[in-house]
Amino acid sequence: MSVVDIITAFLQQMPAVAVAVVLLYALLDRKLTALERRMEKEVGELRAKTSELAEEVVAQKKEVGERLERLDKRIEELRAKMGEVDKRLYDLSKFIFLFNKSLIEIHHTRDIVSEYAFITLSNLVQIIPPTKSKYYTEEVREELKSLLNRVKTGHFDWRDIARLKELGKVIYKEWWETGREDLINYYYHLQLYIWLLEAKLLREGKMPPSPEVIWS
Repeated sequence: MSVVDIITAFLQQMPAVAVAVVLLYALLDRKLTALERRMEKEVGELRAKTSELAEEVVAQKKEVGERLERLDKRIEELRAKMGEVDKRLYDLSKFIFLFNKSLIEIHHTRDIVSEYAFITLSNLVQIIPPTKSKYYTEEVREELKSLLNRVKTGHFDWRDIARLKELGKVIYKEWWETGREDLINYYYHLQLYIWLLEAKLLREGKMPPSPEVIWS
């Protein structure tokens, strides 16, 4: 007896419901097998696309890294150039500053700057800006006020001038941090006044104790 005959005889002896279950199971098994194969195919395609995407991401990452590296290098070059520009601007401003200082001191030693102009400037620097921060404090303002009052009496020396310069630097630093226009305006008036005081001492033959006092 063949296998087909055995299966046929077996099915003839089974109830109709059992036959239906067997047929349903066989059909379901076929569909599951087909679905499994299709899923394996799609998973394989997905893996292939994921691999391609990963390779593309790696390539893009490398390219971005190279671009960032070139950008960092460019930024460093620009910083170096800006440093050179800042230095040249500082040198230029220092030159103009010292040129004006020398010119004013020479004029004052020759009495080209009138006593009236000197007194006017002396009174002007007495109008000291108010304090508002950690550098230019009320203590600094009071010391500056006291020092200017003493200088105005004519009793001053190079130590007083050196201290005026130090207080002026504090005011300049305050302006640099805050951008207060009244401070930078006052700073330059104070510098002009200091130059005239230096010229006055030089005209009287009183030389500074060290070059740093006059060139600082």
